[in-house]
Amino acid sequence: MGEEINTEKITTPNLTGSAKIAWAVITYITAGVLYSGISTPITSILPNLSSDADERIVLNSYRMTGGNVGYFLAVTFILPMVGILGRGNDRAGFTRAVAIFAVIGVILFLFAFTCLREENAQAEKSISIKKSIGAIKGNWPWVIIVGANLFYWLANTVRTSSLVYYFQYNLDRKDLVPVINGLSLIQVLGVVLIPFITKKFNKCTTMIFGLALTSTGHVIMGIAGPAIPLLVAGWLIACVGTGIAASSLMAIKFNFIWLPILMFLGGAVVMFFYHRHEANEMTIKMELAQRR
Repeated sequence: MGEEINTEKITTPNLTGSAKIAWAVITYITAGVLYSGISTPITSILPNLSSDADERIVLNSYRMTGGNVGYFLAVTFILPMVGILGRGNDRAGFTRAVAIFAVIGVILFLFAFTCLREENAQAEKSISIKKSIGAIKGNWPWVIIVGANLFYWLANTVRTSSLVYYFQYNLDRKDLVPVINGLSLIQVLGVVLIPFITKKFNKCTTMIFGLALTSTGHVIMGIAGPAIPLLVAGWLIACVGTGIAASSLMAIKFNFIWLPILMFLGGAVVMFFYHRHEANEMTIKMELAQRR
């Protein structure tokens, strides 16, 4: 009894109206900032693990595969855990389920970074923020890559956030949410294929192909409507593509189906301009090696 009351009071204060919205916005932004603090070192450490571009692609594939397996476990079992831990109280159930995942995550992060060794670390003089911003001027490869990734992650976030609502309110099939989330594990196939695809095609073409494939999957989902087999087929195609690179109900459908299409295609369009810059990659590598 006391546990129920304490859990609800600590995680969700008894607010109404604008105060409730403000609480949601503040906590969501805080969670996003904290997540960035975790995600940034995981991503930025990659160049220090190897100086070989092909090895970095393989290492990143391992990282993405592990991340997708973790994502699969989290999204597949979160709703059943909420039901078991909340005993009819979804708010308490989500709080306890997320707390369990958080504890497991902390343990795994401590283990990963304790065992990690940087093999390509070099002490370099830091430059000021002003100089860093100035370096962006005329650096079109950087601008293109950042733009494409911005489109990708905006689309991915919108899709993930609206999935539950689309199946619950548009299709009236909330029971399918764990199944659909579980099927997203197939995007590991796309991640595993990246090292092989990049050996035949350049990285730019690979990313454009992945974004186009994801957009195609979402188009199929939009056409499918309540036809679950066709919708699942579209979802699987979209997930493979994602691995390589939602009145109110209509708004949810727009967020889940059409907005990701626009974002993923936007990323593909931006990447088309990177082709001519990718040809200079070897020259840049040689210049950097000389500077060292």
